[in-house]
Formats: sequence, C-alpha cells, structure tokens
Amino acid sequence: MDVDSFQQEIKYCSRCGSKIEQIEIDSAGHMHHICLRCDAVFYDNPKIIVNTLIECNNKILLCKRAVKPKIGFWTLPGGYMESNETTDGAAIRETKEETGVDVKNLQLYALFNCPAINQVYFIFRGHVHNENTCTSEETSEVKYFSECDIPWENLSYGLMRQVLDWYFQDKTEGKYRFRTDDTYEICPD
Repeated sequence: MDVDSFQQEIKYCSRCGSKIEQIEIDSAGHMHHICLRCDAVFYDNPKIIVNTLIECNNKILLCKRAVKPKIGFWTLPGGYMESNETTDGAAIRETKEETGVDVKNLQLYALFNCPAINQVYFIFRGHVHNENTCTSEETSEVKYFSECDIPWENLSYGLMRQVLDWYFQDKTEGKYRFRTDDTYEICPD
C-alpha cells in the first residue's frame, strides 16, 4: 500500500485523536506512521484470510460469491479473521456464516502469502456428515461438488484452483500434506 492510500485510511491517532503527520522508515525500508503527540506507531500489517476445504460424501463445499469482488464466481468458504479470534475459530465462524455448515476439528492444510495485496491465507481442511447448507448475504449459492463437477473455469481466484488441485492429488495418494506457496494475483473489483 502506498503512502497516500495509507494516509487516507488512517488520518487520526486512535490513542489521542491527533492527526497522523510523520512517516518513519525503519532500517528494512518499511514505512510506519507515527503520532507526533503521543508517539503511537501505526503499522500497515497484512490482513489474515481464512478458508475451509470441507468434504462431505466425497464432495467439496463451494460458495458462489454474492458480494464484490468476483460476484458470481465460486470459492471456498472464508473471509477475514477478526480481533480476538484464532485462525481456526475464524474459519469455523466464516464457514457457518457463509454456508450454514457447522464444522469442528479443522486441520491447517495450506498457507498462501499474497504480498501484492498485503494478505495471508490460511486454508483449513475438515469433514462434515450432513450436506445441509444455506445461503447468506455473501453467498448466492452453496453446493457440494465432486471433482468432475467443480466449475473450474468459474473459480474466484487462482489460489482456490491451486488448493483444490493439491487436495485432489493428496486424496488420490491417500496422504494430506501441509502446503505453502506465494501468489502475486491481484484481486480486481
């Protein structure tokens, strides 16, 4: 994120209310915004995104997005981690909010670094025994897909395709490995 967009995002100190006026660059070249009145430092840290790869009866749960970006494209259930949550707790909450599906005992499956958009994705894998789903404000359709029926050309992002490719490869081999990768895909509106 450049300086101008950061300054538009944070204009005033959340501790004392003073205007943020100074930019400090540390020895690694990172820019930090500092309140001159109380010396509070404001960092532009990455956002944490959680997704779930949920299997039921040999099918994978996908949601069709009803909100920007990528309205009408299919994705794994997920969203932003909130304050005071664990990553798996956020994944459980997001899955319930978007699909109506209750999941427990998730295992971390993959991690993607997305430095171009300042995000980190944690993808969890789990199983459920009930195919009941519902839509939400964020999803226009929720459905379980077998591998041959997945709408590959209508997946929201390349990293969703990568996760599903890994999953079906691991499923065939009978061994689920933790995976990590970097992606430089930029999310269009």
